Amino acid sequence: AASAAYPTLGTTVFLRLQVELDGCSTAYSDPVEFGVESAATVYAGVDQNICEGEIALMASAFYGGAASSVTWTTSGDGSFDDPNEILAIYTPGPMDISSGMVTLTVTTNDPQGAECDPVSDDMVLTIDPAATVDAGDDMDICYLNLPVQLDGSFGGAATSASWSGGLGSFSPSPSTLNATYDPHPSEVGTIVSLTLTTNDPGTACGPVSDNVLINIGPGVVINSYVPASMERTICYGGSTTFRVNTDPTFLAVHDWMYSFNGIDWMDNFNDLGFATYIESGFDDYTELELGGGMPNIPGDVMYVRVNILDRGCDETSSIFTLNINGPTGWDLQPSDLTVCHDETLASFTATPFNDGAGTFTFQWQYDNGGGWTNVPASVAGYNTNTLFLTPAASFWPGVGGTVDLRLNATIDECGTITTEVVVFEVQQCSFTELTTIFAMDGSSFMQGQSRDGVFLIQNIGNDDTSTPVSFVINVPSETVMTNMIDPMATTANVFGGVAVNNDDWNITPIPIGYLIESKAGVVIPGNGGISVIGINFTAVGAPNSQGVIRGFLQTGTAGDVDPSNNSTSVGFIIN
Repeated sequence: AASAAYPTLGTTVFLRLQVELDGCSTAYSDPVEFGVESAATVYAGVDQNICEGEIALMASAFYGGAASSVTWTTSGDGSFDDPNEILAIYTPGPMDISSGMVTLTVTTNDPQGAECDPVSDDMVLTIDPAATVDAGDDMDICYLNLPVQLDGSFGGAATSASWSGGLGSFSPSPSTLNATYDPHPSEVGTIVSLTLTTNDPGTACGPVSDNVLINIGPGVVINSYVPASMERTICYGGSTTFRVNTDPTFLAVHDWMYSFNGIDWMDNFNDLGFATYIESGFDDYTELELGGGMPNIPGDVMYVRVNILDRGCDETSSIFTLNINGPTGWDLQPSDLTVCHDETLASFTATPFNDGAGTFTFQWQYDNGGGWTNVPASVAGYNTNTLFLTPAASFWPGVGGTVDLRLNATIDECGTITTEVVVFEVQQCSFTELTTIFAMDGSSFMQGQSRDGVFLIQNIGNDDTSTPVSFVINVPSETVMTNMIDPMATTANVFGGVAVNNDDWNITPIPIGYLIESKAGVVIPGNGGISVIGINFTAVGAPNSQGVIRGFLQTGTAGDVDPSNNSTSVGFIIN
């Protein structure tokens, strides 16, 4: 038993020696300090078993006594998350896993210098090999390619594995790693999850499993096309879209392609020169947009189609055709035209150009003062690039008149281009131009006296007369024309005698005088040809009265066009 002076744990006492000798005084030694300190304690915890791939928590470890800290160490190649934490977490290294066992040691610090030593404790960590399994890669498969070929595998501590899941069947059995799976009809169009599970290896590692997802495509169903005609036309620099509508798909892949001959297909749309190229795909349709820029399309015709891939099923659409028109303009403009009045045909031609694939439609128009009007279908060439006009056209100008013409050329998507305005004019080039002169000696015209006079009709135009010539003699009341010179007469007694052509003419009395008309077949030659009519007058007016005899050539008669030469007159005095 401890003496009364023995210190308790963690306390100290002071001791000295007392010496007594008879006759001497009592002596004491120097005091000494005597203490009892606590020793360090540590516990590494119970041995553990873990599975390969797991970590170990030193959950049951502790330390005490004089120890104030600890340090974990390993006999292997693993690592602690914090080696100075008593409840540290240990992650085994490859060598630990390979050997299947590792010793972990926890050691306290040196608590009191030389009086007490650090202490240590060990625990054994056993690492059991894990089972491994791989159900294979997820897959998309078309319903046309069923059944599904599975590709499972296992390893590690596993000695077998089996398939489960789905509503279909495994062949030859679920325990065959590379079995085939035949889905139930209801699984077409859905995602089927199959599980491959290992046996239980009977260690700290239990069975493991892995899933494979099988997306079973029901096939791509194309419902309709936009445009339904499968053909689009754009003008150079324009835009267009093509669309294919389908039954709903599941994250389908849409691959648009183009061809210049319908045989060789490419998908590098960026090489074509369009400013806009957009492929878009949705659950129930896919669309291609092209436009702008300066496309370089051989022959200005290209073909496009799309291949749609959905869960292993693919479908290629029918072929669209894209026609590109333009740029457009005029290679040949029509020209102004002037024709003679006796022309019976006038033609106008204009030639447009189209650097694209389309064909123009044409419409000639005219404007004769009432605004632009389409040339009617009764006119030859009204809807071609060459117009043939005849005087039968309602807008054929009169002599000296004009009409404006232009051609509209229209092509799909590029619209209408219009030529310059041209002028069509009709001129009098060859004509009959008549002039008349009346000659009579009007001086010393005695009352009751008869005197000859002549009317001279001259054709100063280029053409002979071709229709009857007529004119009117206006005789004042002071004068009475008693008769024409005898039709058989050849001379009128005027200024010494003038040869006459009375047998070519007829005379008819009218209220103001007389109407004189050429007989049938009478022609007054052009370029100065003449015809002379002799007439005998008798003066019956009052003495010293004055009068005027006038002749009026009928305007337009025999083709005459200039009325300035169509009248003549002679004045006289009755003595």
